[in-house]
Amino acid sequence: MLSDMLFNNLVMKNVQRPLFITLNHYREGVDEPDEVPQTSRVKNLQFSNIRATGRPASPKYLRSCMIIDSAPGHYIENILLSDIHYTAVGRGTREDGEREDIPDHTGKRAECYNYGGPLPAHGLYARRVHGLRLNNLYLDTMEAETRPGCFLEDCTEGQVSPVNRKLSGSLGSGVESVRRTP
Repeated sequence: MLSDMLFNNLVMKNVQRPLFITLNHYREGVDEPDEVPQTSRVKNLQFSNIRATGRPASPKYLRSCMIIDSAPGHYIENILLSDIHYTAVGRGTREDGEREDIPDHTGKRAECYNYGGPLPAHGLYARRVHGLRLNNLYLDTMEAETRPGCFLEDCTEGQVSPVNRKLSGSLGSGVESVRRTP
């Protein structure tokens, strides 16, 4: 179990994913049982006063965002992101932002290349989180970007303060700060 932790006053430069939290289970070795039970939990994590910049030289599938993602049927619980300033690389397309076919990691290692391409947000992608709280989240980009700042899927009982965005290049029309799906 990963629980009751505080991450505060961090500076990260030239990173592909400044935050990557997953709750998943998979078979690590050949002598492991075929069915690996879900026994872990991730809960009560706080991230505050963090400054991060993306890595421009990353391959397209790694030009990622902050990720909080759980396996189907399970939830990461009570996550606070407060006073976070993330400058992403950008370069996301409108098609990337409209993706709905994001694969789950059930039975395989949680890695960015297993998401099947760029995620539908340039700042934060969160899926299956109970109690996600976003407070003073500042998102900007180095290059043009048309994806939403945040994509929240199956996130319940949380609070989202307005997400502040500043994007380089042309925004296009109808760009959202936060996109939510049930």
